[in-house]
Amino acid sequence: MDFLNFLEKQRVIDFTGRVNVLESNSSKHLGWVLMKDGIIVDCKYLDHLAETGLYSILIDDLDEKKSIEFISEPEIIAENIGIIHITVEELHERFSRFIRTYLESRKLRPPDHIKLLIKPTFIETGFPVEKSEFELLKCLTDHSKVEELYQFSNIPPFEVTNGLVSLRKKNALTVLK
Repeated sequence: MDFLNFLEKQRVIDFTGRVNVLESNSSKHLGWVLMKDGIIVDCKYLDHLAETGLYSILIDDLDEKKSIEFISEPEIIAENIGIIHITVEELHERFSRFIRTYLESRKLRPPDHIKLLIKPTFIETGFPVEKSEFELLKCLTDHSKVEELYQFSNIPPFEVTNGLVSLRKKNALTVLK
């Protein structure tokens, strides 16, 4: 995991600044991680923020099909900047727990060609939903194919899978083939 190793090197020197995440082939800017005195204080990667962004970087770093690189850029970070406060060690521990769930969710991903509809009775009952489930329900109003949900929802793929599984368990979706 190059990303964790890179962050660990920044932690050792109590780095303060921005770690830019770039696509290796094109040097396209994909996101950034802000660190203050070796502590991660904020992150944005693609459309993902904070800890979700960090997990998304780590997942892409593990993916052999994706090639990303990291460049540190020292800068002054104001005291009031940052929405998270996580050490590299904490990130490593949390990601170790998270990766098990992520790998299980990959096995549960439904086929891309399947179409899904929201059951009106689910909406009428007002059954409580998690944030990722709500994002999926919003996306389902415009896109019914599983492939489109992964493409157009503004949550990471692992959350799409977990949300779909959860919504199916809550009997919120009808599956069309």
